[in-house]
Amino acid sequence: MARTHLKRPASANSTSKATNGSLPDVPRIVKDVIDSVRREGDAAVQRYSEQFDKWSPPSFKLSKEDIDQVIARVPEQVIKDIKAVQSNVRKFAEAQLNSIKEFEIEMAPGVFLGQKNNPIDSVGAYIPGGRYPLLASAHMTILTAKVAGVRNVVACTPPAAGEIPLATVAAMHLAGADEIFILGGIQAVAAMAIGTETVPKVDFIAGPGNAFVAEAKRQLFGQIGIDLFAGPTEVLIVADETADPYMVATDLLSQAEHGPDTPAVLICTSAEVAQSAIKYCDEQLTTLKTAAVASVSWRDYGEVILADTVDEAYQIADEFASEHVQILTANPREALTKMQHYGALFLGPMTCVSFGDKVRTVEFYLNATETNICAKCIGTNHVLPTKHAARYTGGLWVGKFLRTVTYQEVKSAQASGELGQLCGRAARVELFEGHARSGDIRAHRYIGDKFEWIKPHACFVADELFSFSGPLLALHIRVLTLYAFLLTKPDSHTYTTKMDNKTPANNARKDLRTIKRFVTTHTPEGTTTFSDVLPEDAPFQTLPDNVDFALCYATDKFPVNLNDEADIHTYRHYTENLPGITLPTGTVLRVVDIPPGAISPMHRTISLDYGVVLEGEIDLILDSGEKRVMKRGDISVQRGTNHAWKNRSEESWARMLYVLQPATSLKVGGQELRDNSMHTIPGYEEE
Repeated sequence: MARTHLKRPASANSTSKATNGSLPDVPRIVKDVIDSVRREGDAAVQRYSEQFDKWSPPSFKLSKEDIDQVIARVPEQVIKDIKAVQSNVRKFAEAQLNSIKEFEIEMAPGVFLGQKNNPIDSVGAYIPGGRYPLLASAHMTILTAKVAGVRNVVACTPPAAGEIPLATVAAMHLAGADEIFILGGIQAVAAMAIGTETVPKVDFIAGPGNAFVAEAKRQLFGQIGIDLFAGPTEVLIVADETADPYMVATDLLSQAEHGPDTPAVLICTSAEVAQSAIKYCDEQLTTLKTAAVASVSWRDYGEVILADTVDEAYQIADEFASEHVQILTANPREALTKMQHYGALFLGPMTCVSFGDKVRTVEFYLNATETNICAKCIGTNHVLPTKHAARYTGGLWVGKFLRTVTYQEVKSAQASGELGQLCGRAARVELFEGHARSGDIRAHRYIGDKFEWIKPHACFVADELFSFSGPLLALHIRVLTLYAFLLTKPDSHTYTTKMDNKTPANNARKDLRTIKRFVTTHTPEGTTTFSDVLPEDAPFQTLPDNVDFALCYATDKFPVNLNDEADIHTYRHYTENLPGITLPTGTVLRVVDIPPGAISPMHRTISLDYGVVLEGEIDLILDSGEKRVMKRGDISVQRGTNHAWKNRSEESWARMLYVLQPATSLKVGGQELRDNSMHTIPGYEEE
């Protein structure tokens, strides 16, 4: 790769400034200030503000009245321009936000993984002052954070020559800052990161600043998050023979005026264009109002490189990984595919870096009376990576204010058991026995695996029960208990919620025969046969108040997996670990034997239930007071129904079969109906 320097930066041939004893020890100064703020809080902030900025107001925080007075003093045209700029920034930030998708995928049957984007709770925005009032940084930090959904934005900006910077404060307020402090430098960054008596602690700090501000963010990183480590502004122009050298020179100097250490680089395939651009830079510096700064930057950090081809120019530009890269070639859009390392690209002669920063016609008074500021912004964010950081990061954007988090949920017993088996094996390879046991317990609970270390323990309540808490948990247990068929006798008003007190059916008074349950399977040759894995007698159990119930079958997914008797293993798990009213992705088949005269509480479950009377007669009672008498063979289809059951006979038992299926949320009249139960039953108040 051939490259020729037509201009080298003077700083490359001079003694390193780092060895110049006249320069301040920035890291030490910053550390001292941070340590003082950590120890002394507001007292240290006040002292350093007076020392560095000659600024010691009664309060650094602006009240609502203060802000209103500031807005009233800003020219109407400036307010309009600020709003126009912020409209562009907001529109682009909203487009960015819309490009960030949350999602959930089912990795395997019953195994769900998802991603969410949660905004940072509290953000500090640093809006620099110094040589120029950089109110555009208010749009880029505060407004972008607000679009991302940040709840609280604390904004700091330094005073301008001992006065409140009016236009900057107006921009901060219009961008959506929740609290505004006239406070700058290290002390502002430290106060926001640490928190003082008057400055709230934040979780994240964004915004550019001088070397001291950048170093403060670097030292505090980890205690708080930061947008990026920003250095001096950089511009790099890739040009070919079609470029206008006068425009090239103008655009180089437009960034050189930012500061005396701004790298301004031209990589060009035309010697004529490159040499002319150097000549025009020297000419324009004689009339540029900011030449005192721009000339130093151009002399010490300006660089012009001649490349053989545009492709070679792109490769060299990628090595620089500059903050701003401007493309002035015959086909500027090819840079989108041929370049990788940059903070922001500016394509073609009709675009320039200043559109991304701001286009200003400025007459500055570095106090409260700055006027004639026409701040325009194309809409993209100008807080960008410098010092080659574009190799590994982009600039400030909506995504910087979001925390992308993940979640996992396993809804299938079979899947949980199989993952448990895999987890146990993988963890033991790494000698993590505790991790392995977390897998084992699920393989044991959900698919019946046996482990020596697992001792007999109390029966678990079904998984979905644990998604409730507090009163809702108590309600769910009560309704679950009901559906485990703890129906009360007419003279009883006590509803038990014990789940671990079940015993084999022993109701000598019951006048119902034992139900037989026949489960089929297949031989290895594919012939159908009856399974001997499950007993044929339905597994009735007697619960308190002499109610008998049998969990005859249960599945945990649609469609059901019949391979290798997976569904039978699932059911066997649920015989040891009673399911809830419904299973989130499967079915429950129950038979309940109801004592003479027994009546249940009024209750609703958000499920689709098929009920069949097998023996006796049952009253099906609705919360409207309506009732149907169900006789042997009659069927009920209950759709999220608030209802109660009563055995009509005072002498004989009744028997019902239920098939219960989960349902999606149910809304009626715009309100979501929920599981519930209550004592009062229309028409049965005495019972």
